[in-house]
Amino acid sequence: MPTDAHYFYQAPLGRLHLIFVQDRCCAVEYEPENPQDFSAVLPDGEIRHWLDRYFAGDRPPAPSMLEIPGTVFQRSVYRLLLQIPYGQTLSYGEAASQLGSAARAVGQACKRNPIPVLIPCHRIVGQRDIGGYEGSTDGPRLDRKKWLLNHESRLELTF
Repeated sequence: MPTDAHYFYQAPLGRLHLIFVQDRCCAVEYEPENPQDFSAVLPDGEIRHWLDRYFAGDRPPAPSMLEIPGTVFQRSVYRLLLQIPYGQTLSYGEAASQLGSAARAVGQACKRNPIPVLIPCHRIVGQRDIGGYEGSTDGPRLDRKKWLLNHESRLELTF
């Protein structure tokens, strides 16, 4: 895989655009600014197999081929997200408690997650509602979070 490669993957919830540096995935975008950069289909490999299994309803272990950027705190949040089991959720407050932080700080780190789906920030929810996703509390971004949670739980959420 070449350095700084751009690929797409057709997922059931829409087209995912993936960016790799060397052989490690460093970003997943739902709506890239320059979609023409993503004309190549994601080749066979760990990330492709992980996505295939995930969208088939399997429970694949966290992928190892991730290049996780961010601050020390953001990376600690992302590591916690990778430990939340498939089909389960954790509230912003519960995550904050585990990290010795504040719920708002966890939410901000989730908002900045560069690798959604693979780093499952959708598994962090509010105490009384679904919370936000990618910085939004309604519209298509929140619809993606609902889709991912419904996919994992096989239930229609009532949030």
